[in-house]
Amino acid sequence: DFFAEADRFDLILVADVLYDRENLPLLDQFLTRGQQALVADSRVRAFRHPLYQPLEMLKALTLPDLAEPHEFRNVSLYHAQRGRAAFSQPIQPL
Repeated sequence: DFFAEADRFDLILVADVLYDRENLPLLDQFLTRGQQALVADSRVRAFRHPLYQPLEMLKALTLPDLAEPHEFRNVSLYHAQRGRAAFSQPIQPL
């Protein structure tokens, strides 16, 4: 249970939460349990949130191949860091 966890994580990794608008309040909650959050999503484009900065769009493939549409092989990465101002410079990807 995510909400039972204390504020103890350096980085929270999350995938495929943006497609359901009911999940959007979780974006703020991630930074109450971790110093940073990295969100990966293949379905939502041009996502905007004051705490999250776009990092990159990467190509991905599910194995075994589930014959998913090619458009969903583009995965967008977004990063948030606790205490970062809403319009500060994004970090550089590794």
